[in-house]
Amino acid sequence: MLKHIAGTKNARANALSQRPNYDMGEDNNTNVVVLPAHIFIRLANDKPIEEVDTHSKINMSNLENEETIRRWANTYQLNQQNDT
Repeated sequence: MLKHIAGTKNARANALSQRPNYDMGEDNNTNVVVLPAHIFIRLANDKPIEEVDTHSKINMSNLENEETIRRWANTYQLNQQNDT
């Protein structure tokens, strides 16, 4: 079992985490782009943005995959709950 010990109560670990030559990570993300540009949606466009009715899309997906959902429900003993 692993048990957390605060750094102030664990001198060896605390000394390792506070070495004077330890890189604190300042400016690590300078000029770094984590996500490539092609995954972002371009909002400045000539075409209008399609409004999405999420609830309707979920319902359509449920109907299209009804047999799969039924199998999952039986396998994992899932119950349908209607929130009001």
